[in-house]
Amino acid sequence: MLFNKTNNLKKKFVALIAIVGISVFLTVPSTISIYADYSRVEAFGTDTIAGDGANIRASQADPFTNLTFEVIKPSGETVTIPYQTDYAGNAELTLYDYHTTQAGTYQVTAWLENEAKSSNYNIFKIYPGTTSNGKSDVAINKQTAEADGEDSVLLTVQLKDEYENIITNNKVSVISSKAEDTITELKNSSTDLTKSFLITSKSPGVSTYTVVDMNTGTTLNDRVKVVYFDTMEETNLFTYVAANGDDDSGEATTILIEDLPNNIGLNEDVSFTVTAYDEDGNIAANYSGTVRFSTTDELAVLPDDYTFVPEDMGQHEFDADMTGYEFKFFTSGTQKIFLNDTSNLSLEAEAEINVQSAALTDGAEGLSLDNPVSGTYSNNVQTVSGEADPGSTIVIYDNNQEIGTTDADIQGTYIFNTPPLVDGEHVIYVTTVDSEGNAIEISNEVSLMIDTTAPEIDQLTLEPDEAVQPGSSINLGIYSEPDLSTASLIFNDQLISLTADGETLDLYKTTLVAPEEEGTYSIDIILADELGNETTFNDYKEIVVSTTGITPGNFPPSRVRNVSAIPGDQRVTLMWDEASDETYIQNYRIYFGTSEDNLSSVADTYTSDTTWYIPNLKNGTEYFFAVSAVDSDGNESDLKSIAVSAIPGSFDPSTQIDEGPTPEEMPIPDETSPTGPEFTLFLAMTILFTEMYFRTRKYLKNRV
Repeated sequence: MLFNKTNNLKKKFVALIAIVGISVFLTVPSTISIYADYSRVEAFGTDTIAGDGANIRASQADPFTNLTFEVIKPSGETVTIPYQTDYAGNAELTLYDYHTTQAGTYQVTAWLENEAKSSNYNIFKIYPGTTSNGKSDVAINKQTAEADGEDSVLLTVQLKDEYENIITNNKVSVISSKAEDTITELKNSSTDLTKSFLITSKSPGVSTYTVVDMNTGTTLNDRVKVVYFDTMEETNLFTYVAANGDDDSGEATTILIEDLPNNIGLNEDVSFTVTAYDEDGNIAANYSGTVRFSTTDELAVLPDDYTFVPEDMGQHEFDADMTGYEFKFFTSGTQKIFLNDTSNLSLEAEAEINVQSAALTDGAEGLSLDNPVSGTYSNNVQTVSGEADPGSTIVIYDNNQEIGTTDADIQGTYIFNTPPLVDGEHVIYVTTVDSEGNAIEISNEVSLMIDTTAPEIDQLTLEPDEAVQPGSSINLGIYSEPDLSTASLIFNDQLISLTADGETLDLYKTTLVAPEEEGTYSIDIILADELGNETTFNDYKEIVVSTTGITPGNFPPSRVRNVSAIPGDQRVTLMWDEASDETYIQNYRIYFGTSEDNLSSVADTYTSDTTWYIPNLKNGTEYFFAVSAVDSDGNESDLKSIAVSAIPGSFDPSTQIDEGPTPEEMPIPDETSPTGPEFTLFLAMTILFTEMYFRTRKYLKNRV
């Protein structure tokens, strides 16, 4: 019976040990596990209006640790921002308004230095601002109509803010200059980005239409004009407009080729538009010149000469399906198109088009690759789309490697999003395959260059590179990659653009003016390449403005005072008062020699201790000593201490003092010093466990 009780007690004891051990394990995490918790960084952004700075922040990071924010814009462009966390492991900054001009959904993430890039993104919204009267668009589908009340003109309005973000929910009103006109708003779907109106008139003449945003009361700058004419009258429209209208466009000074596709296949029809503009950028509605086409492709079929007529109102569409407008190329590569006014040699235009030569197999007329088009992109995920026979299987290739498949829908349209493409060159094409995977058709090839790498700063130069007087000039230069679309900086709350150097292609320069108020001013730098890859470098450089010309942080330590020298056997021990400095003292420098005027030997202490000794001296020889202080910036006291002297030799041991550590005796700090609350808790639990163990053991022994 006693044995069973003892055995039960032993079992309870073992269970107690297990519980205590688990408690210690759970309550005393290792330093590594604590830091692992800190490394779970999460980033957030606050919703705002386009053009306003957005607040982004990260938490759960290590204190005082470098991390990187990455923000992905709605366009796919990225902004990377290096930053440092505070004492609590948090980081918070403002994403400059320079980066928030595009409305839409933004993604933000952050990761610690020396860790893999985080894929944990959170989103925040940038909403369009108020309606801009200058950026909003008003357009009509034709500029002339019959004054019969039935021949309608389609007028479309697209409201935009100052950054050209589209505003969709505001109510729009269209006002005519003639009360007889009829204006009917069309019911658009909720996804439409434009407001549409049908306008008619029974009154011959020119009507001017003004658009007002009713939500904000903003009247748009764009005003469109329509010429309504009476078909019963045989009147020249140019004369008619001049007599009855208020057209304010001037004489044509420029003609442009517009709406030209970037790419075209061999023997494929080309459509485009030719527009004449006056010196103010308005369409020259009275242009009546004759234009002639030419090209670098000697085999090309060109449109006939065309003379602008009044109905064109300075703009004419060359539709390849219309007689006399046929335009085809038969030589692959980049071809140029030239346009000239036959009677005015100063009116000329030039455009380029890429003619692709990829051969198609039999039946390939049903397969097309419409998107993407050849070019360079900062978005490494591309949407591949086109047309094929309904229900057919499409195989997508990148550099001759299959990257996925999709099916054409019932309308014969297919869409496929590529996996992330590495930076570099890519050739994309698609094929249709049968049920056994055999290729039936092959599309044209599209050549892409993917570049997602944001620019870096190779070097920054300042002249002068020291404290400057208020109001003085500072020449700043940044070396980075050539052909940046943006090179700017923020200094003293001002956004300043840098200018590319004409001779050194990777150099961007500007001249700054030092503020009138003394202080330290940081420089933030913003770089973006032609694809929109952007990098912001916060607090990259500091400029000190000071009337004294001495840079704060470069003041030398104070003079060392009250130096005393105590001789010993072949050594002299020195003691002195602690020097002061605006940062902290790194160490002390001891000058010594056998003459007060020749302190040619130098010894640096290892620490900021104020006791040190000089060994290996010759007994019986008088030595002189002077001490200076060195701070964390490497600055040394302007003046050495007053020199003292001592003669090393045998001495009375009763006068021995604490000489401080020798170089050989300097302690090496333990990299894992057992300090902090974790160690204290662990020690307490260990003592408690030991006490419980011995008490239980004694109790069991007494019972037995």
